[in-house]
Amino acid sequence: MRTNNVSSVFLLFIFLFTSGMTMAQYDGSAHKQSVDQWKERRVSSLLKTDGWLSLAGLWELKEGRQRFGSAKDNELIFPDHVVDYLGVLDKRGDEVYIEAVPGQEILLDDKPVLRTWMGNGEQENGRIFTHKSLSWYLIMRAGKFMIRLKDSESAVLKNFHGIDYFDLTEEFFFKARFEAYTQPKPQIIPNIISGIEEQEMIPGAVVFEYKGKSYRIDALDAGESYFLIIGDATSGEETYGGGRFVYVKKPGEDGIIDLDFNKAYNPPCVFTPYATCPLPPAQNLLPFAIRAGEKSWGH
Repeated sequence: MRTNNVSSVFLLFIFLFTSGMTMAQYDGSAHKQSVDQWKERRVSSLLKTDGWLSLAGLWELKEGRQRFGSAKDNELIFPDHVVDYLGVLDKRGDEVYIEAVPGQEILLDDKPVLRTWMGNGEQENGRIFTHKSLSWYLIMRAGKFMIRLKDSESAVLKNFHGIDYFDLTEEFFFKARFEAYTQPKPQIIPNIISGIEEQEMIPGAVVFEYKGKSYRIDALDAGESYFLIIGDATSGEETYGGGRFVYVKKPGEDGIIDLDFNKAYNPPCVFTPYATCPLPPAQNLLPFAIRAGEKSWGH
């Protein structure tokens, strides 16, 4: 079974974006400390040499042989600091192979390769190929074979100067609850990349009260947490138009969830055009402005 659903993609990042504060009553000092620590982990993650800021390319593979390198007549055009023709990707049905141009060192597990298997349509297998500052690998999105390229010398990574945030506020910290559906319901999750949609099973909704009204956010199961994809009245203005993400820890015996929009963060698509980011389903578009968490970034 493929492991490329939305919840599994983001499962790796739960520990970066969840809170350790589970107090019965609001404690402003502890809240600030928790959010500050979350911000530090968030920025540290982005600044990794193989983090989201290092993305340098994204291509859908077609059937047959496709050249890659810096030359403009390649099907996959790599950054200018590599040679014109570095290698070939060869898609044969559900199998993908890679071969290096003789004399060009492409590595897998620090060992040079000539022609070798790269992956297939069954799963993302983690075979990462490298050349100098570049690394690339096969991903699957809605049945599409895609190559994701990273560059540890990316200009976006080198020129990153932090994220803008709304002021910390108690207004958007809620003691919420989780309401499970009788049966998990199927939900099509749209994507910023046209033509990519994933069907997920929604186990239930995070429910909270704001200004006398009850609101629901359909949640994706992410192990020990729930993953929320939201939009609100700031989307496209003060915050990213494609929405933001929030993780919440699953409730304990008291059934209470700490829902903290001060930890609402931007999807990677706000930093780079080379990411595949899920968009909030219609029922997760909240009708009020959530002026908490990360603001939009750059242009």
